[in-house]
Amino acid sequence: MTSQLWNCALVTGGGGGLGKVFAQSLIKRGKKVYIAGRTESNLAKTAKEIGAAGYFVVDVGNISSLPAFVEKVTKEAPEIDCLLNNAGIQKPLNFEKGADLNAINEEISTNITGLVRYTPRSSLLLLPHVI
Repeated sequence: MTSQLWNCALVTGGGGGLGKVFAQSLIKRGKKVYIAGRTESNLAKTAKEIGAAGYFVVDVGNISSLPAFVEKVTKEAPEIDCLLNNAGIQKPLNFEKGADLNAINEEISTNITGLVRYTPRSSLLLLPHVI
């Protein structure tokens, strides 16, 4: 049995990894799903492979892109009524040899800072649309 609380999800980080698995699982349960992520080639391939309704390119680590992203999503996919904020990255880091600080900062910006800044703002911007 699937939930009727929502019908159409946007899955961030949907181009691969867990996001792809989440999106695929929702589609198999009869939900309409859009995926979002940073790499358009991965998104296009994954959307076709799993039968997603479409995709959006976004970097959740870049908070300044959020208003334009939300505007595009609400205009092109007004049926979205669920956000599964799954985006994240993992860089290969070798602390024994001195880990690359840029890679560490990119991980923190996407996985922690981006999530903390992105979720409340995207929820507030999407709220009038979802309600």
